[in-house]
Amino acid sequence: MSFFNTTATLRHTSQLPAGTDKTTAVKAMLQDHRAFIQCGPHSVDCATVADDEAAQLAETALASHAKSEHPLPEDVRAVLESSPREKDGRRFGVYRVTDVVQTLPAGLWDSKVVSTYEMTDMPSGVFVRIRSPMSIVMDTTWTVAETEGGGDASDSASETKLVLVEEIVIYCSRLLVGTVKGLCEGGWQQIHGNMMKRLAEGDAAEMGKQ
Repeated sequence: MSFFNTTATLRHTSQLPAGTDKTTAVKAMLQDHRAFIQCGPHSVDCATVADDEAAQLAETALASHAKSEHPLPEDVRAVLESSPREKDGRRFGVYRVTDVVQTLPAGLWDSKVVSTYEMTDMPSGVFVRIRSPMSIVMDTTWTVAETEGGGDASDSASETKLVLVEEIVIYCSRLLVGTVKGLCEGGWQQIHGNMMKRLAEGDAAEMGKQ
C-alpha cells in the first residue's frame, strides 16, 4: 500500500426485535439488493450495470484478493469464481448508485456522488464493496448474528438474540479517511433503522395474509 493511503475499520451493531427469524431477516434486510441500497439516507438513484462490466469488476476483485490488496471473505470468493456468478442461491450484483450528500466539505466532491456497489450474498448476509470517486474503496460485511443473553435482568441468560452486524474496512488516502469515517459514523443508525423498519413491514404484510 502507498504511503499516502491507509485503512480504517468500524463496527456497528443493532439488536433485532425478539422473535425475529434469522433467515427472514437476512433475506429481507440484506439480500434484496435494491431495497438494501434504498435504506441509505442519501441514495437517490440506483441502476444495474451491464453484465460485461459486472464480470470485469468480479475479475478485478479476485485479482486484488490474490495480491492481498483488498481481501475477500471465502464465501464471497466462491461466488465470484463460479459461473454464472451464483452459488447455492447466493448471487453477485453490481449497481451504479447516486447519493446526494449536502454535508461534504467544500471542494471535496460535488454534492452528487456516483459510486459502484458490488454486492455478493453470503450465508448470513451480504458483502458490499463500494467504489467511490478519489479512489475510495469501502468493504462492508453485513450479517445477522446470534448472541446469547443481553436485554434486561429478567431475560434468560441462555436466550438467543439476533443482532445486525456491520463491519467496515475503508481504503483511501490519509487525507480523506477522517471525512469517510465521519460519513459512516453519522449515518449508520438511520440505515439500521430503515432496515429494521423494512423487516417489520414485511412481517406485518405476512401476518395480513394469514
